Amino acid sequence: MRSVNIFYSKRSFTIVEVLVALFLFLITVAALTANSIYVTKYQKINEEREKAIVKAQVVLNRLMSLAYNNTCLNIGSFSCANDNGSCCGTYQGDNSITWTVSDGPDSNITKQIVVQVSFSYQDYSGSVKLTSIKGDW
Repeated sequence: MRSVNIFYSKRSFTIVEVLVALFLFLITVAALTANSIYVTKYQKINEEREKAIVKAQVVLNRLMSLAYNNTCLNIGSFSCANDNGSCCGTYQGDNSITWTVSDGPDSNITKQIVVQVSFSYQDYSGSVKLTSIKGDW
């Protein structure tokens, strides 16, 4: 009877070599899968952030286009959830958008407008803020 050496062979791979190669391959696949899940999650979070930035820009542009003494620009904090469309335009009723109007650097003729939009994805929550100064000139 001929003995078989499972650790060394001139003709082919031994079972140990195959098992080690398979183990290394599985470890690599597991690492790449975990990484792609991580990348996909943060890609989606960035998409949500981009949407929030667009909303904030649209609302801020709308508020900046209104007259200085418009009721949407009264000093205080407001939400698009309570808006009838006169302040938030197409985003009326959106409870993720708020804005605050306060006195600007020169309180007699300027107002500071801060628009904040909140967003979330799975267990991540964030918000974006855009600020501008509106003058009465």
